[in-house]
Amino acid sequence: MLLYVFIIALALLVAWLHKLNRDYCVMAFFAKRLKTVDGTPLERVVPQAKAETIFGNVFDYFGANNVALFDSCRISAANLKKSYVEYALFTTFYNVITAEDAELLLNDKNLLTKGIAYYFLEPFLQTGLLTSGGKKWYTRRKMLTPAFHFNILGQFEDVFKEESQKFVDQCKNLDKSSITLNEIIPKFTLNSVCDAALGVKLDDQLDDQQYRESFKMIEEAFIARISNPFYMIDAIYNVFLGPKMEKHLRTVHEFSSNIIHKRRQLFAAKLEHSPTGQEKEDNFAKKKRYSMLDTLLHAERDGLIDHAGICEEVDTFMFEGF
Repeated sequence: MLLYVFIIALALLVAWLHKLNRDYCVMAFFAKRLKTVDGTPLERVVPQAKAETIFGNVFDYFGANNVALFDSCRISAANLKKSYVEYALFTTFYNVITAEDAELLLNDKNLLTKGIAYYFLEPFLQTGLLTSGGKKWYTRRKMLTPAFHFNILGQFEDVFKEESQKFVDQCKNLDKSSITLNEIIPKFTLNSVCDAALGVKLDDQLDDQQYRESFKMIEEAFIARISNPFYMIDAIYNVFLGPKMEKHLRTVHEFSSNIIHKRRQLFAAKLEHSPTGQEKEDNFAKKKRYSMLDTLLHAERDGLIDHAGICEEVDTFMFEGF
């Protein structure tokens, strides 16, 4: 009797999963399938990346470091030659690799919600321009746009020249038989973005090496969450990996906060010794090397952003530069 009950239950389960598989990639832990509007089979329009296991693409990058992950993505793009779909843990990814597809997405004003990969950056970046969506994203983007006007960017040519020369000099002193680019290039980019975006020379800071090392560890944690499906689950990440990152998160956040505090004092001092009223701010804006942080400090004076918000954007741009 129990055998019959078991067989019937198993048959019902199989039938239910078969029906569910029309809308979800069941073996990819119920990742929702993409469908075309007109009912055309998806594979005629968008290819799916070849799965390494029976579990969709869930374990394709398991344990991969940043180099292996990058190489795998490039190989998939090269083989498929067009934007493609991956079914990962609970999640469906549409990987855009053509300019035409990117144009459609970037011009759609409704597509402001960020994907799960951005969520993995929130413990570090909170909800700055890179990770936020909706009204907050639009407000921050509008606030930061003037800092990237061509007339402003041209002021930092000397910064890029100086840091480039330091980079070249560093390369000349290296053992030419073996050069690890992912150690020397991040230093160059981080120095450049720190000086250009924040108006501060990173090499002059006492704890700059610890800051750089914490950035590296945060990047590794981010890659681990992308490549290891178990770390995608918050409960598992918070137990096994999260505690190890607390020190590095604290280092980066405190460093950013201190830079903002110092720049705020300088900002206030310059305004204090400038003409009064609107002319005072216009005069400051014309100063050489008007950084992104200066733009945020202006917005803070107008009540458009607070210290926590400035920290979000500073951490965001420093991480992107890194």
